Amino acid sequence: LFLLGQLFNGGVYSAIGEDGVYYGVRLHRTIPWVFDFPFNTVPHPQYLGATLSIWGAFVLFVTQSHVDRGIFGLTVAMTCFYAFSSFVEEYL
Repeated sequence: LFLLGQLFNGGVYSAIGEDGVYYGVRLHRTIPWVFDFPFNTVPHPQYLGATLSIWGAFVLFVTQSHVDRGIFGLTVAMTCFYAFSSFVEEYL
């Protein structure tokens, strides 16, 4: 999961550059409209990549101590934030 997420994140950086990743369009920077990988693979590859990376790190590194302190809830919350951001960008 983690590596797949990083593949999507790296693809986004490669395709649209730092300005595209960090909302440079809102700062009136020219961002290319891209139809190649990863944008031709899944909708919102940056958010999906981040979400997969978060869950991958959870699977790889979580301990019972982390679970006892609420890491699962935090991971679910972060997933919901990315899903909501995807919804907003798609429909609002």
